[in-house]
Amino acid sequence: AAIPAPLKFMATKTTTRGKIVKNRFSFIVTQ
Repeated sequence: AAIPAPLKFMATKTTTRGKIVKNRFSFIVTQ
């Protein structure tokens, strides 16, 4: 699945929340 630019930008933030968002998004994609 293609990752939208805004979502990808947020996921690449080095903040803890950014990492959580990236992990959740990856988890959903792998379902």
